[in-house]
Amino acid sequence: AISLTLSPVSDSRGKIIAMSSISRDISSQEETQRQLAFQARLMANVSDAVVATDPNLVINYWNHAAEAIYGWTQSEAMGRSVSDLLATEFLNSTLNSGLFDLREAGRLFNCEVIQRRKDGTAVYIETAAIALRDDKGEFIGAVSVNRDISERKRIEQALHQQTTLYENLVRSQSDMGHGVGITDGDHFIYVNEALA
Repeated sequence: AISLTLSPVSDSRGKIIAMSSISRDISSQEETQRQLAFQARLMANVSDAVVATDPNLVINYWNHAAEAIYGWTQSEAMGRSVSDLLATEFLNSTLNSGLFDLREAGRLFNCEVIQRRKDGTAVYIETAAIALRDDKGEFIGAVSVNRDISERKRIEQALHQQTTLYENLVRSQSDMGHGVGITDGDHFIYVNEALA
């Protein structure tokens, strides 16, 4: 693609006697603009929250999925600390170990957390974060992809309660001298002491 600029050349009386032109090849600019537009559409349409921060965990990018998951608009989230905005509780890690993984070790930081929506309700999140570095390798921030796993956690808790209930029932039968076993159709997966 070419950008063409035409300018009239006039004589001393103001009569146009010629045209001058300047042309520039703008193919690479157009390709860059296409790529940026594609990336913007991609980030706007992913179903996981994508959050970018500076080195102090202050938010500088917040996609539409983050708005949907957390209830905060992009303009409300920008410039705020992730920790303060979302009141993050770490389940299987700590903030300090995550920051070490990102800043010092250069590893992917992956963990489960409980965060708070704008209305205060808790949401279980699986987060994967990577460090952002400048040309000199200095840590300049992080990008995290956050997936809402609240429904999965609800199902896991229900299954755990159901399993505990069955185990207690089977144990009580053993106390009464009744042998009880649970099978998956082919094999025993649990037997009480009386059956054993």
